[in-house]
Amino acid sequence: MPAVPLADAEYAALTFAADLESFWASGRPERWGWSYTLMDPLHARVHAVGVSADGSVDDYCILLDARSYDEMPPGVYFVLPGNPQGPRPQLGSRWLPAHIDVPFGFAIHQMYNYPDGSTDQLVCFSQSRDYYISNHTPLPGEKWQPGAHTLAATLSRLHEVLSPPYYMGRAGALDS
Repeated sequence: MPAVPLADAEYAALTFAADLESFWASGRPERWGWSYTLMDPLHARVHAVGVSADGSVDDYCILLDARSYDEMPPGVYFVLPGNPQGPRPQLGSRWLPAHIDVPFGFAIHQMYNYPDGSTDQLVCFSQSRDYYISNHTPLPGEKWQPGAHTLAATLSRLHEVLSPPYYMGRAGALDS
C-alpha cells in the first residue's frame, strides 16, 4: 500500500462519520440500492451496485479509507466482499467493474506502481486520495477542495461510473 499522508485521526473520524451520515440522510444512496458499514472510525465498506443499460444489476464492495480526510478525498478501493481490507480483486475479477467512455478522467488500475515503490490498486479520478499520491494532476476545476468537497462527491462520481451509459458489467468472471 502506498504511503498515505495522514490527517488528525480524531478530526478525520468525526468529519468522515458526519459526512457519511449526511450523505445517506439525503436518500440518494438508498435510491441507488447502496448501503454502508462503518468498519472502524476511519474505514467504511460501501455496498454498491452497478446497473447496465439493459437493467442488469451487479453488486460491488468499495472500501473508503479516511485516514487523510478531509484534507484529501477518501482512499477508494474495489475489494472482495468477504475480505474488505485484504487483497484486492485480481485482474479479470467479477469484483471489478468494466466501464467505457467516462467523460471525466476515470480508470481502475488493478495494480499501480506508486512513486514510493509500493504497488496497489488505483481507482483513478480526482475524487480519490490515491489519484494525488500517484502524481496525477487534476484539470482546472477538478481538484479536491477541503471543506467544499465531501465524500458525497466521491460516491456520486462512482455511482455515475456504475450507471448507464458508462457501466459495462463485470470486468471478468474470476471469483477473486
